[in-house]
Amino acid sequence: MSSNIGRLGIIIHKLNKITEMRIKNNIVLFIVWLIICLFNFLTPLSADDYCYMMIVGQEPAQIDTLGDVFTSITYHYTHSTTGRSLVHALIQIFAGILGKTVFCIVNALMFVLFVQLIRKLANIYGKSYLYTIILIAFIWLFIPAFAETTLWLSGSVNYLWATTAALAFIYLINNIEKLSNRYYLYPI
Repeated sequence: MSSNIGRLGIIIHKLNKITEMRIKNNIVLFIVWLIICLFNFLTPLSADDYCYMMIVGQEPAQIDTLGDVFTSITYHYTHSTTGRSLVHALIQIFAGILGKTVFCIVNALMFVLFVQLIRKLANIYGKSYLYTIILIAFIWLFIPAFAETTLWLSGSVNYLWATTAALAFIYLINNIEKLSNRYYLYPI
């Protein structure tokens, strides 16, 4: 009987350590979200952002509705070879309809999701919050043109958001067997 109580105490101690570690990681991620959100607010709109506020092919009409975005993206698709219709549509929705404030909040969340996916794929998800801080420092220092690819409206949707979507897909593929036992995952 006393050995079971001892084992239970060890399990409770381990659970407390895991909970403490998760809380510290979440605090770090919340601080990162605040910092990225602040930097997003401080990053001014650029020429591309102002261009995406307009309906392409019908200048100088400003985007006011999702129908305007569809018209603009149709023109992009038929007259451009970039193949980035989805990201251009997202940029136009934020630049023309939702505004920079909503973008700043969502973009900071996207950056935190980017960090979380890297943590999971690099197998440091359950590790100390210090790994998270080191990972964020590496992202900050080694991503080329951090402001242009992470803070600027057009750049972050094109690069940060697209990379986050790719990482999410890789994570899904790597964990398909583990996730397939859950009822909410359907074949792609």
